[in-house]
Amino acid sequence: MSYPKITVNTTQAIQVIPSDTIPIPNPSFIAATGVGNKVDSGVNTSVAVNKLIDSLSSWTGTTPPLPVVVGDVVYNTTTPANAAVTAVDSATQLAFGSNIFPISPENYLIVRQNALVDDEVDFVAKGVKVGDIVLNTDNASIATVTALVSTDELTLSANIFGSDSTYNDNFRIYSQNEGSKYYPPYLGLNGGNATTSNNPGCLIYVGDTGTINTGADTASNQYKNVTVRTVSGEVISFNNFPVGHYLPVQVVQVMSGGTNANSLLGIW
Repeated sequence: MSYPKITVNTTQAIQVIPSDTIPIPNPSFIAATGVGNKVDSGVNTSVAVNKLIDSLSSWTGTTPPLPVVVGDVVYNTTTPANAAVTAVDSATQLAFGSNIFPISPENYLIVRQNALVDDEVDFVAKGVKVGDIVLNTDNASIATVTALVSTDELTLSANIFGSDSTYNDNFRIYSQNEGSKYYPPYLGLNGGNATTSNNPGCLIYVGDTGTINTGADTASNQYKNVTVRTVSGEVISFNNFPVGHYLPVQVVQVMSGGTNANSLLGIW
């Protein structure tokens, strides 16, 4: 089956991250950009079993992203090893379930889980709100804001900045509040139903980073499966769709289930 090639002059494009729960953000509404940050880092000054001790620290402080909380992950960046904080014993001592700092001095890094921390961006002043979409632009992962903890910290629906290799990744936050006139209300945003939506959707360019080989089989990477939600709300699958073409439908979401193309673009 052949599909029509769409030839248009477009004004905006965005990398699309397939998700069964998060729609495609509209690039017209960027609330904030920046680089993630750690909770704290330093060098331990003495040792005790299953403890991190730093006499120069102030882990019970109140300046965000402090205080350190149970569940934060501490990395020994010298060994390396890591463990979650099980108790904050004091301003200078943290407890774990394993002995990841057997000697001193060793370097440590503390990273918050399911969160985005950035002390150079005021999320409140930027108008970030619960439901906004957060994109980790370094590893192409996506989440939504579930809470504003402070001006410097957001709680996220997924742990896309929660490791020693991702905590300082670049991010972009897309407003869903401005997007109410673009995203169909059937997604649960701002009430209403699909019949009242005025969302024009976007075109999806189907690409793939795999090597394109000759042949008609799936191993050739010439054809991919893409499952989408259309502007009117239907979830439909385009199976064996040719790479290098646009889907012939206006789309608001690409589903992770049923999609094996790994380089998709949303184009307005």
